[in-house]
Formats: sequence, structure tokens, C-alpha cells
Amino acid sequence: MIREAAKLAAGALKSFFKHLHIKSMNIQINYCGEDASDTAVKYGYYCLAVYPAVSILVRASKCREYSVDVSPNFNEGEESRYAVDIQVYIRLLWIVALVFRYG
Repeated sequence: MIREAAKLAAGALKSFFKHLHIKSMNIQINYCGEDASDTAVKYGYYCLAVYPAVSILVRASKCREYSVDVSPNFNEGEESRYAVDIQVYIRLLWIVALVFRYG
């Protein structure tokens, strides 16, 4: 039963992302840790998570333009900054069809 539910959810998500249009997506992450070693390690973790996730999202949906900037900040006393600007649209008809199909 769980396997069938997972298949149904995967089908619904695949159909959703197939009809999702990303007009533009800009992601900026500037991480500042407690010290230089912490900053370097966390910078690696952010790169490991963000770049593959964006790649999967861009391949799964229709994306016109995107940019991703993950950078370390080694200056002491500064704060980390995160900014995400995304413009997406999907036709309401497809959402209604998904609800009726996968309910």
C-alpha cells in the first residue's frame, strides 16, 4: 500500500513539474561562519545541496533563465545573507486536472 502511494505521489509530482514554468530564478547565498574553517566546510555543504537541487528543478520544469551564486564570506563579524527571487507560473487548469486525477 505504501509503495502504491509513493508511485502515485511520484506521478503527481512529475506531472506537476512538467507543467511548471519558471520565468526566472535567482539564488544568492553568501555564508559567513564562526571562523574560516567553519565557513569553508559550510560552503561545501551549501554547494553540495544547492547546485544539484537547482539542476534537478531546471531539468524537471520549463526554466527560461536562472542563476545561482553560492559564495563564502571570510570576514569576521559579518552576517550571512540569503536571497531567492523566483517567478513561476502554472495554468490553473493543470492544477485542477491533477487534483481530479490523483485526488
